[in-house]
Amino acid sequence: MAMPTFFPLYPGQKMSIGAIEAFANFGCIATGILQIIALNFHETIWKKYARWLRTVTATVPSEEVVKSVIQQAAIVIMRFRFVSVKQDATQYIISSKNLSR
Repeated sequence: MAMPTFFPLYPGQKMSIGAIEAFANFGCIATGILQIIALNFHETIWKKYARWLRTVTATVPSEEVVKSVIQQAAIVIMRFRFVSVKQDATQYIISSKNLSR
């Protein structure tokens, strides 16, 4: 549903408003997916979480914790998938920084 306007919009402004609305909607969808994963797989998420927290205050992890676990899993998957691909300088720097953590 289009946003009601009380003043005329130029075509570029309409596209900008549409892009802003899409960005906000995708952010909400992504946050919702992270929350669903946190609720359904909280034990697995906490087992796979490799960082240090001063205190764990809840059984259900936050969206940030879930995002971190998914990122680490994606890095591991990509390492195994692209082992045979010759690395350029940028990939070498990124992989060396990830390995040093």
